[in-house]
Amino acid sequence: MSKTFTLPKQDSDGVILSHYFIGHTHPELAKAVYTYAGHADIAPLYIDTSLADLMEQSPYVVNIFQDDPLFEIFQSNAQKWSIASSTGSHRSPWSGIIVSVRASVSFEMLLTYLRHRVLIQFSGKRKGVFHFQNPNIARYFFGEAQLKDTQEWMGPLLYLHWYEQWRSDAGETQGQWRQVANSEPNYDLCLDMDTSDNQAHFPLWQLRESQQQALELQFDDKNIVRFFKEAMSSMPSLNERNVYRTYIKQAEQLGFYQAQELDAYFLLRQQYPEINQARLSDPSLNTLSANEKLQFLDTMLRKDALYAS
Repeated sequence: MSKTFTLPKQDSDGVILSHYFIGHTHPELAKAVYTYAGHADIAPLYIDTSLADLMEQSPYVVNIFQDDPLFEIFQSNAQKWSIASSTGSHRSPWSGIIVSVRASVSFEMLLTYLRHRVLIQFSGKRKGVFHFQNPNIARYFFGEAQLKDTQEWMGPLLYLHWYEQWRSDAGETQGQWRQVANSEPNYDLCLDMDTSDNQAHFPLWQLRESQQQALELQFDDKNIVRFFKEAMSSMPSLNERNVYRTYIKQAEQLGFYQAQELDAYFLLRQQYPEINQARLSDPSLNTLSANEKLQFLDTMLRKDALYAS
């Protein structure tokens, strides 16, 4: 897998593109941006938003070019950040994501649009700060949700780029630069926000079902990583992660939600990787407690294994 990333020069219609680094919150981010970005356009994302009081935690938006020192450092940091994040290290460097737009979309237009994406609405009328520039969130929110929902969120953004890595079945660390393309960019949104009156009435992004499910996958994967670390002192491979995602769905159907219950079910499935799916929907399970369900399944799966042998 290539560890270098080349910024696309044009879109599919041959239109010249501009690129912007959106740096995730980090104590050293502002210093790095102002040191290495030169005379490029720079702005804290939270200025002129309801989050202006949180300036010390603000992401930064910076115009970047292929040969920029900032872009070169970002590429290196993105890979180091991914490693530190996967191992739970607190010594991760600054990182973020990159967005690409047509050169006709000005820096101010882009900022205005992004500032209307820092808050989201979910579960009815609940609101929250959304850290879309965090690569760990980007890989799920943009990489796992339905493409049509991602493209609608992107509006005038033509491309999103971030780095992610995983562990192969052979135990090797692999990674790549991910890209999501927007085949139907919406420039009307930029025009709609061209006046302060329209900006004030611009609706919050309502989390779509596929995006909610994508973010829930992030929580599931954290449980899988935690189990592998605690039970096997290792990290799951991509294939193992996918298998254990299935185990979590089964565990939820059985009513197992607590970490201790999930771990017990994981251990049971390690012992019996091939099972009769009908066992998981046995009516006898309906009246049992979590511990009783685990004991019942253990007994039934042991009998099945003996019968099969």
